[in-house]
Formats: sequence, structure tokens, C-alpha cells
Amino acid sequence: RAGCNVITIGENAAWPWTTEPELAAELDALARECGVTISASGYPDIYWQSLVLVLAGSHERLTRIHGTVTYNVEQYGPHFITGHGVGLSLQEFTARFAEENSPTGYGVNCMPGDPNGWLCHALGLTVESQVMRNEPRLSEEPVWCESFGRDIAPGQVLGTANLVTTTTREGITVEMEVCGMIYKPGEKDALTWELEGEPSTVVTVTEPDTPAFTASSPVNRIPQILSAPPGYITTDQLPPAAYLVRPMHEYVN
Repeated sequence: RAGCNVITIGENAAWPWTTEPELAAELDALARECGVTISASGYPDIYWQSLVLVLAGSHERLTRIHGTVTYNVEQYGPHFITGHGVGLSLQEFTARFAEENSPTGYGVNCMPGDPNGWLCHALGLTVESQVMRNEPRLSEEPVWCESFGRDIAPGQVLGTANLVTTTTREGITVEMEVCGMIYKPGEKDALTWELEGEPSTVVTVTEPDTPAFTASSPVNRIPQILSAPPGYITTDQLPPAAYLVRPMHEYVN
């Protein structure tokens, strides 16, 4: 209503039409009414979505797309760590997160769920079902947690892996595992995509700078957001993200 365009780094905003269709429609209508654009970028924009779309273009046939992501929750503060169950016992974790698991159904609201929807829409796939589960990652030895100022004891939770499996009418399965946890010494962020079919491809990004990518990707999208039509415009409807060589205003239409 203030006439401002919006871009967010919230992963669930990447493709809200799967898990929050009524809210997405409300935001879309409001944005159109006010003549502004709403979109989402951040780390997933390039590395969970656009990268996979480009890789898929080199295949004759696809049967399965599987992504694995790990990131260090210590980089995001105590509240974020608590949300990943760090320091809980297995029993406490189960009691807290079991109700968020989705044994069946389409409406799955977790970090990788909506990027799965983005990929399916961009590839022209028809989603039939989506299943999500939370799995704890347990410590086998004491691991120091800087945010808590103590060790995570053996048997306690180091973090949570969100696993989402999306099946499509076209027979292509899209799977993603996003694991946020406390790292042991020497562990680094990682990202791997496996595309199975003809041919098959495995691509690994070694030690991605997740916080930096999260910050720079939406900034580079700003000219596109300013030039986009009003409404809730997901990034699959925008040109590929680009590095801005010239001053930003020169890219605005």
C-alpha cells in the first residue's frame, strides 16, 4: 500500500502457490491493486532453482532430480539454532517436530518445499503429491556450540534435515534434502545436485558462501523487480539473474 516493490529472502516465498495458495493469491491481488511487484530471491534463487533449470536443459530425458544442501546454523544466531532443535534429546525432537511431518498431501510448508514447486512449475511438470519429513542429525561426540556456549552432548540433536519429495504426472521425481546443523571442526557448507536420466549429471558446489549468496542475489535482482509487472512475480517469470557491471539504475526499464 506504500507503493514499494518487495523482494524477500524467505525460502517459503520462492513458490507460495503450493503450500499457501490462498495467501499467495491475496498478496498477488493486493500487489496488482497497488501497482507493485512482490518476489523472492536469496541463496535458493540461483543454487536451488536457476542452476538446476540450466542443467536440465542439457538432458534428453530426466527421471529424478535430487538436491542435498548443508549449512551451518551457527551463522544465523541462537533463535535460528533453536528452531532446528539443536541440543534436544531424540525424544524431545520427536515430540516437537513429528506433527510437522507430512505423510501425504500437497500442502507441505518447509524450507525446500516451495523451491521444489518452483522447479516443477519452471520445468512444466504437474505436481501430484508432496511428502515432507524432518529427520534429526545426532551428535556422536561432544560438539561445541558457540551460540549456546556449551557442548552438544553425544545423543543430542546437532540439527534438522528437511526432506521433501515431490512426484509429478510426467514421472519425474524432485527430491531435496536441506540440513541445517552445528558443524564439527573442518565441516563446511555443501551443495550437490544429481540429475538422473539420459545422460545423468552430478554437480557439486564446494564450500558455497551461503550468507553472501543470500545477500547478493536479491540485490542483483532489484532492477528486474523494479521493471517487472505488478503482482506476485516468482523468479521463474524473470530473466536469469545477472551480475550488474554498470550502475543499477541503468538496468531499470
